[in-house]
Amino acid sequence: MSDPGIPPSPQALTPEWLTRALLSTGTITESRVTSCHIELFGEGKGFSGQLARIGLNYDLAEAGAPASLIAKFQLPHPDPDIRAAVFQSRLHEREFRFYHDVAQHVALRTPRVYYSVLQPESGECLLLLEDLAPAKTLSMLEGCTAEDAALVLRHLATFHAAWWEHPRLGAMDWLPAFDDQAENDQRQYARAWELFLRKVGGFLPGGIVPLGARLKQHVASVKRYLGQQPRTLLHGDFHLHNLLFDSTSGGRTVIVIDWQGCSRGRGTRDLVHFLITGLPPDRRRAHELDLLRLYHTTLTGHGIGDYSFEQCLHDYRFTMLDELNFLVMVLAHLDFSVNEAAGRIRDMAIERIGAAILDHNPGELLRE
Repeated sequence: MSDPGIPPSPQALTPEWLTRALLSTGTITESRVTSCHIELFGEGKGFSGQLARIGLNYDLAEAGAPASLIAKFQLPHPDPDIRAAVFQSRLHEREFRFYHDVAQHVALRTPRVYYSVLQPESGECLLLLEDLAPAKTLSMLEGCTAEDAALVLRHLATFHAAWWEHPRLGAMDWLPAFDDQAENDQRQYARAWELFLRKVGGFLPGGIVPLGARLKQHVASVKRYLGQQPRTLLHGDFHLHNLLFDSTSGGRTVIVIDWQGCSRGRGTRDLVHFLITGLPPDRRRAHELDLLRLYHTTLTGHGIGDYSFEQCLHDYRFTMLDELNFLVMVLAHLDFSVNEAAGRIRDMAIERIGAAILDHNPGELLRE
């Protein structure tokens, strides 16, 4: 059966189109979709994406036919600057290729893909993914418990260990190194810095502004360090809203979604982003060292023997410099005044990233 392509919007998904898509991948072989119910959600949360839950009805029962699925549309952004940045970074291609080439080989649970299509010329992409309900995300504002953080880090370290200096990392030409755009990232940061200060400078804790100003000359070197060996496969946006917690099988497990930012680099990039944004400062301080040791001992338990805890701790601190870069770039370019919830996320990010930087003083690791 011919590839049905990409409809222009979730509302354009029809029973006929869905039947063709599911037949083309062997998800269904005998049944046909007779009707569907489309529920949009997640609008306004991404650069260029639309999400919809699609409820499906069939003309006959068939084992393995999904009762519902998630349609993830990646469409050209109306802002030409954002559209160009997304296209240049190949975000949509990375997620498509991850699910197509890699997902079945990772030591993490990820959504099953029922259908996927990418148009490389435009960067448009559509994924029909497993509906993981009743698995749920946790509130980033509330943060997770130390127990859930430990569960996540066991999964993360097992995943990182499986890809630690794996020969496939360099063979996947679609998977960028973390420092592929290091010099450009430094130029972008320098341009964003003044805008960042105008928007949120009055909310920053003391000590962050001097470090942020110094960082204008060091972003490229930070990126290059984090792109050096030992490298692993990075998720790239590893935070609570990209993690689903599932307890339906009696235990508690973690499902990882949204792989657009995957790359190869030092594992502490995922580790830092999760711990700093996922736990309020007091909770992080109370459990941080134990959680870092858990991550490291899980690595060593899976055969990583040439990465000491001291090196891991150094990399953890150093990676906070890139977390500051992340904070500056996101808050400079995205509008967090659109609603009260977005404003709370902005304030949370400033508080938690700022507190971690002040606690660990990564600026002393910079070479002038």
